Amino acid sequence: MAERVLLRAEEVANILGLGRSKVYELIMTRQVPVVRIGRLVRVPRPALERWIEEHTTDGRAAWRNLMGVQKLSDGHYRIWIFLGRDAGGRQKRYSEVVRGTKRDAERREREIRRSLDTSTFVDPRSITVAEYLERWLADYCEAAVTDRTLHRYRQIVQLHLIPMLGARRLAELTPLDI
Repeated sequence: MAERVLLRAEEVANILGLGRSKVYELIMTRQVPVVRIGRLVRVPRPALERWIEEHTTDGRAAWRNLMGVQKLSDGHYRIWIFLGRDAGGRQKRYSEVVRGTKRDAERREREIRRSLDTSTFVDPRSITVAEYLERWLADYCEAAVTDRTLHRYRQIVQLHLIPMLGARRLAELTPLDI
């Protein structure tokens, strides 16, 4: 059986790994190309594939459109982010659970969006403390502190932090470790 050329919103949601409501939002705000047949709205598969390519090759555009907040239970919300596709074509996603109100979850989503826009986003599940500290020194400290302070930060990181905590994953770091 041949692949369908015109996709329903549910099919687009499955392809993108999004919820139906997010797909409808993308359709209503005209961010995804659609074909209207009377009252029916369909997304052409070739246009969707082009749209995905455009939004995953340009980092900032993808983050704005492919994020969401999902209510799990009272006081628990999941924030998810579409991070593009890996070399094998599989989706890369990041999600985290926020405890609190929906406003708290939306605030965290804005923080993540800001970090994506400024290229400072770090997935804590995939990076070690040593990698994070090296990146912090290179990306932030070199531009924000004096040479003497940078030298001292490097000493602290190399002599104390990396030998003790460097091999641990950032997501597994607890207050007791510190």
